[in-house]
Order: sequence, then C-alpha cells, then structure tokens
Amino acid sequence: MRQDHPIRQTLCRRAAHRNIPVNGAFELTPRCSLNCKMCYIRMTPEQMRPIGEERSVSQWIELAREAREMGMTFLLLTGGEPFLRPDLFELLSALNSMGIITDINSNGTLINEAVVDKLLQAPPSKINITLYGASRQTYEDLCGDGSAFDRVVHAIDLLRNSGILVCLNGTLTPDNYHELDELVRFAKERGLPLRSTSYVIPPSRRGGLESAYRLPPENAGCVAFRSQLLFNGEEDMRKKAMSQLVMEDCYHETEEGISCLAGRSQFWVTWNGKMLPCGMLPQISSDPFEVGFREAWSKINEEVVHLPNCSECVNCPNKRVCPSCAASRYCETGSVTEHGDYLCKFTEAYIRNLQALATD
Repeated sequence: MRQDHPIRQTLCRRAAHRNIPVNGAFELTPRCSLNCKMCYIRMTPEQMRPIGEERSVSQWIELAREAREMGMTFLLLTGGEPFLRPDLFELLSALNSMGIITDINSNGTLINEAVVDKLLQAPPSKINITLYGASRQTYEDLCGDGSAFDRVVHAIDLLRNSGILVCLNGTLTPDNYHELDELVRFAKERGLPLRSTSYVIPPSRRGGLESAYRLPPENAGCVAFRSQLLFNGEEDMRKKAMSQLVMEDCYHETEEGISCLAGRSQFWVTWNGKMLPCGMLPQISSDPFEVGFREAWSKINEEVVHLPNCSECVNCPNKRVCPSCAASRYCETGSVTEHGDYLCKFTEAYIRNLQALATD
C-alpha cells in the first residue's frame, strides 16, 4: 500500500497534467547481495556482460542535472542493491548539492556503522528497507542467506538511531506470508511504516510469467487484506470498505492513455541506460544517455499518452481497488490491453474480505 507523503502525491499528480518528469528512479545496478526467488532484476556480472554495462557515477550525475532542469524534484536510487556501488556516496553528495530529494531502496545487508557515518555526510530523504521475513530460516528459504536477517535488523536499528528516516517494504510470498503478524509487529515496535504487497508482478525483464514466484491469486488477495487490517486496524479498514479507496499506487483519473503516472510525471532508468515509463514496463523505452534526457522523456511521454487501455478493466466495477495497470497487464499477458485471470481473482478475494468486514 502506497505511503508516500500527501504533498509528494499531489505534486506528482499535478505534474502529470503538464507532462513534467518530477519523480524519477535510477536503477544503479542489477547486482545484489541476496538471491531472492521472486526478484525481477538480479544478475551476476557474467549475466550482465552480454546485455550491457553499469553507467558511471559521472554519467548518473549528469543525467540527474538534465532531469533537474526539466523539473525532477524526487529521485529513487535502487537496484539490485545500490550499496554494492562504492561510488553511491559521491552520487548522493552531488544530488544533495542539486537540491534533489533522494530516497534509496536497499535490502539492508550492507549497511553498517561505517556506511551510516558516510550517509550522514549527505543524508537521503529516507531509506526503504525491504524486510523479507521475521526469521533467519525465512531469509534462508527465500533469499538464500539466513545470516542476512540479523544484519538487516542491525541496519534498521542503526539507521533509526542515527536519525535517518526508515520505511519498511515487504513482499509476501509462499515462503514468508505466514510471518505477516511478526512483520507488522516488528514495524510497530520500532514506529516504522510498513508498505507490504502480496501481488507479485511477473518479472517481465527476467523470465516472465513462468518464473513468477508468488501465492495463488485468491490467497494473495486475502493476504493483501489481512496485511492492511493488521497495520491500519479495523476502523480504518471499515472506512476503506465504505469508500472503496484506491488500494495501490495507480491513479485512474482518465480512461484514455496510460492510467497511472508512469511516463506522465514519473520515469525509470535501468542500470544499462534505458528510460522506461516504470521499471516493469520495458515495452516502451528510450536512450537518455545517447540522445539526452529531454528527447528521451519526450519520446516516452508521447508513447504512453497513446498507449491503449484494457476495455474490460476500464469498465470493471472493481477497477478502483484492482492493481491492474499497463505494466501489470503487460507482465501478466504480454499485452497492455489484456488483463489475465490472476488480477481478477486477486481483486475479487480482496473485495470479499473488505465487504465481509463492512457487514460485520
């Protein structure tokens, strides 16, 4: 569930009306210190070689300058694991000097006292730590490294004690959904927000639907409801049930063109230099390092404006609580105009739980 600050949400939505790229993501590397079963990007250096090379820190800094000139205010640094790059701190310093509000996605395994000391020299706005489970065994089963759990907990506490804002992410899979209560308890004990998802989008950039590691759709929909209920409480969920508020990040203001902010006020640049509307929609791409940010953004923006919607999704009564979007449909079916059964079954299960709570 989205937990961005309301001001950021408002700015991004208003920017979309004027096609201003206010919110970006730089995917610095596909390398990672973990090997999670559901990952859509992780590659070894050997796997990377035939596809491309990571961009240098100077290239990322220059691209950030170009994007800033066009209105970029918010930037996410992600991977892979960004802290595998020793030049991350040089990039952070440059972004700070530009006045860019920067977040970092990390699994937390490489964050120690020395890293925190460096972060404090050019602090990010926040660090989003993905918490894959509440035990060593779950980290072993899902991520291939049981010892990572202790390092992640230590990293979270180090960041909190240093004053760096921490937000927790959780991806619920067959290996860890049984620890949902423990994950929520962990977050609440530390006073941290938790954004969890049980809808695992198929990794279109790494194997597609056949390699999707996720719960059956009915189970995933029930887990999505329970995770929100545990963290937000019954009163909040009853209000949600009555008002049918939007469940996920997507923003369905129009029925023509792309139905979210991707390519309208948001963009994503991959580790090997491709600009995408979002990280899960490789169907549309441009080359900002070759043609410059302005031209690359113009190409992306023009294509998403004319991207067709799924007519069934546009007319579906459940669309306001469904995670269906151009990217999810593309990853589920290979087409932005087809939705696939998984999304429907997921949403129906979620709504059944929501309605049951409303009628209690």
